[in-house]
Amino acid sequence: LWTGTACVATRPGRIYGLPLEHCTKEQFIEEIKAQLASCGGLDHMIQEANDGRSWREFPIVRIEVWHEWTFSPDGIQPKQPKWVNTTNTQRWLPAQKTPVANLLVAGAHTRTDADVWSIEAAVESGRRAAQVLEPDIEVKLTAIPAPIHMLQRLDDKLYAAGGPHVLDALIMGTGVVAVALGMAALVRRVKR
Repeated sequence: LWTGTACVATRPGRIYGLPLEHCTKEQFIEEIKAQLASCGGLDHMIQEANDGRSWREFPIVRIEVWHEWTFSPDGIQPKQPKWVNTTNTQRWLPAQKTPVANLLVAGAHTRTDADVWSIEAAVESGRRAAQVLEPDIEVKLTAIPAPIHMLQRLDDKLYAAGGPHVLDALIMGTGVVAVALGMAALVRRVKR
């Protein structure tokens, strides 16, 4: 069982020259398969885990594309807007173990140490749910260095004030400095 995410859906694909968001469902599947086929690192890992057998040697039983997507020339349209968690929303997220004895919840939308909706959070959540059933299962916690915690707190303050994320602010600041330096160099040239 594999799961994948098309992260850059706006760049032309390898086969049809269309961004993934403008492919038909069939084109989308073929583009994803072409990306998988061209990834030597992935094939190497699969060979290591399967006595030298490439992933191409295994039959693909089924390919499932997100069931809520509607493919059209205007782009992929979801039935509902994507929702995510943000930092400091953990207290409202459900835990994996619920009050119902035979009901466990797992997924990136549940409470994890990763603190943001990501594949890492989904994996951690799945392990936490499995640990409820099998206590020997180890859950590897996400280590967040102190400087990152400080940036998270700053990010939260910027978000609350309607400002940009720290990374966006740094990129904008770098751009402003680059423009200022360019203008200063231009002024020096004009004065000569």
